[in-house]
Amino acid sequence: MIQAKARLIADDRVDLTREDGDLVARCPQTIQGLLEVRGVGIVRVETQASAKIGLAIDLVGRDAVAHAVVERLPVARTRDYLGVAVPLLALDPFEISAAAKVAVAAQQAAAGTLFAV
Repeated sequence: MIQAKARLIADDRVDLTREDGDLVARCPQTIQGLLEVRGVGIVRVETQASAKIGLAIDLVGRDAVAHAVVERLPVARTRDYLGVAVPLLALDPFEISAAAKVAVAAQQAAAGTLFAV
């Protein structure tokens, strides 16, 4: 997602709070600006201080795809965090199109049109 111009809040751990009915993500101070790149190590990267969460992605493996956990036309699902219902999608993170799917889903969720058809 970073290569697709997404901005990093946190790697491996994120602190969630509920603010004015919104779910907000922040990075713990101890790991702010750090990203583990497997095979490279810990690197410093530019991060964003916080973000409202409007979409959750359940990362599932290829076996789940084979067993239809990743639906072609998913029904509306949500996951609750701190009393805030967030739209939820299941995706295989190793598909070459995964980042593009997340970008499209995030755009639809922000517009309030995810699952609307």
